[in-house]
Amino acid sequence: SDLSAQQKFEVARGFILQAPPGEVDEVVKDVNVLVGTDAGLQEKLADILREYNENNNSVLKSADGASVVITKAGQVAPNKYKDPSSEKVFTVDHVAREITGAEPLPADPSTEELRGPTQEALDKYVKGALSGGACTVVGAGPDRLQVVVVTTKLNARNLWNGRWRSS
Repeated sequence: SDLSAQQKFEVARGFILQAPPGEVDEVVKDVNVLVGTDAGLQEKLADILREYNENNNSVLKSADGASVVITKAGQVAPNKYKDPSSEKVFTVDHVAREITGAEPLPADPSTEELRGPTQEALDKYVKGALSGGACTVVGAGPDRLQVVVVTTKLNARNLWNGRWRSS
């Protein structure tokens, strides 16, 4: 029997959320062919890709070349993520996977005394141990931090891609 539009959407969402590192664009393109336009995928694509980027701690480059790790803990508003180390809030286009804007973020005095030195130590570790890696340390409440470390290696030509992440 034929699937309903909602069932097609759920299948498409599942495929996209399970896309391998570096392959999400290809998966989206293929899923569009499979489900067609009646599943309402295009209208909900930004939300699915936001979920994908947050779940996988996607790393985007800011205008000044800094690596920004997308995390649920760092979300301050829909499509806005804080990066305490640069003291900015970045606006993200999840479909294009790029940063489209930035605004100042004052340091949080309740966590900065612990967050700052932790970020510095982690930056040093990641630079020496994880080629192409990125990290962020975000205040997650009084005297609580969330630490996220992620690195991705892409070599699709040789049929392998990989991502390692920890939080």
